[in-house]
Amino acid sequence: MTPNMPNHLPQETIPDASPGRVLVCWTVALVGLFLFNALAGLMLQHKPVNYTTALVAHKWQLLKQTQGNLDMLILGDSSGNQAVDPVIFKQQLDIDSLNLCTTGGTTLIDDRMMLEDYLQKHDPPKAVMLVHVYDVWFRQAKLEALSHIPVSVAQLSRSAGADELSLQDQAKLYTYRYLSLYHQNQSLQSIILKPHRYLQLQWDWPSSGFNAQTKHTPEAWKADLRYHTAKAQVLKNVSIHQYNLRELQLINALAKKHQMQVLLVMSPISSELYKQPIFGDFYRQITDALAEYAQQHDQVQLIFEKPLVVGGAHMQSADHVLADAAAFYTTQLAQQIRPVFEQENSQR
Repeated sequence: MTPNMPNHLPQETIPDASPGRVLVCWTVALVGLFLFNALAGLMLQHKPVNYTTALVAHKWQLLKQTQGNLDMLILGDSSGNQAVDPVIFKQQLDIDSLNLCTTGGTTLIDDRMMLEDYLQKHDPPKAVMLVHVYDVWFRQAKLEALSHIPVSVAQLSRSAGADELSLQDQAKLYTYRYLSLYHQNQSLQSIILKPHRYLQLQWDWPSSGFNAQTKHTPEAWKADLRYHTAKAQVLKNVSIHQYNLRELQLINALAKKHQMQVLLVMSPISSELYKQPIFGDFYRQITDALAEYAQQHDQVQLIFEKPLVVGGAHMQSADHVLADAAAFYTTQLAQQIRPVFEQENSQR
């Protein structure tokens, strides 16, 4: 049976589309969009949903809040973030250090910017440790990753090679920084769909900057092994990217000026990956290049030219360790760098 319908359906009252009214409508819509975008940006800046975004923000906050002087800054990518424990350095070397490792997408640009920021407010550390996976050295920085570094976009653009960036890439950098509705749409979608989870979200960050990981997923680890093996088969010949070499030279210049040691540290890697001949040969192209650079600069040392390998059961991925392996790795690393600090102590 058809329900009774009203005799007269409501009619929308549409005003005349005069230029003034159209302009007002567009202005209101654009202002509303601008305010919503700004609100979203502030909300995600205060409490990011994405782990990498939150990690970069946390490490820069640690840097800004550092009180007193440190003996060593630990800089680098996510492999170092979960592999190097400053507490062990304190126990074994009696030095104060801070793990400020972030993400490989920023390559060495974030390392250099953090070092510069630290030196503006503190006495120079005895050493600067750069912990990176092998493949960061031949990568170019990702604009999206760079956009999370809390410095001006102009600085980021110059660091990313503004003289060589296309106008499109420069526009992307500004978009990633300022248009949260576009850049962080997945984060916003998750908040809208599950607001209770966002309200309950709490990032638990240790004050040392070391973020131990404990979950081993065999399928994910095996997939990552295949990925790195395929990379070695496809790329075959690699070298240090020109932008990373430039950043390393800038860090080296600061080290000379402030009499610091630069410790280039290779991240731990799965033994199952390194034992593959095609990968071992591929990997050594980077370590050979870094060893040559270290030989040419007195204040630069390469640590673990032959990488410290770890069994797959102790790895989160092919080049990211779990907590038990991190303790072993940091202990071995402490023994490698002990002479740097013993020499300093003998000079006091």
